Amino acid sequence: MFDDFGVGLFRLDLALPEAQFACEYDGMEFHSSDEDRAADGDRRAWLESQRSWHVEVFTKDDVYAFGADPTPRLRRGLATARLRMAVPTSYPTLIHQARERLRPPEQM
Repeated sequence: MFDDFGVGLFRLDLALPEAQFACEYDGMEFHSSDEDRAADGDRRAWLESQRSWHVEVFTKDDVYAFGADPTPRLRRGLATARLRMAVPTSYPTLIHQARERLRPPEQM
């Protein structure tokens, strides 16, 4: 992530810049102290307030626990990010609508 002058500030674990969506994994090694958690919270608050990014945070239990499935949260998070940007969440539907509009009248 860069500031307004192009200076690198930090890296995101997983980012989709075109949707301003990020996923962060908070493992115990680098995210267990109060200072680490405070810094993470500040960084994420800055991302949301200053850059309009949506950030989903995952922990070990979210990813590795028995029966864990992060997929629904990833999908909801991406949909939320796209809604914030007014980016369509259903590209196949939009493509289908465009094809219908472009189809010659005799084929309708």
